[in-house]
Amino acid sequence: MIGDAVNVAARVQAHTREIGAVVLLTEATLSAMNMRDSGVYAKGEAELRGIAEPVRLYSTSTALDERSTLRRKSLITDA
Repeated sequence: MIGDAVNVAARVQAHTREIGAVVLLTEATLSAMNMRDSGVYAKGEAELRGIAEPVRLYSTSTALDERSTLRRKSLITDA
């Protein structure tokens, strides 16, 4: 049986593609890592399929995020 944490992780990973984020953290992960003031940005709550309560999500600002955004813009303008 797959635990709730694994189910949430899979849904959060899928959500990264939906919103174009490279990394998303749940509030529980953020709290466990003591990263509250470390360049982490609130992304709001997301209703994830199969999860009863909305999950509060955070992202980090990374070079990967910037490259991903530039790539998406390039794909849109090249189309």
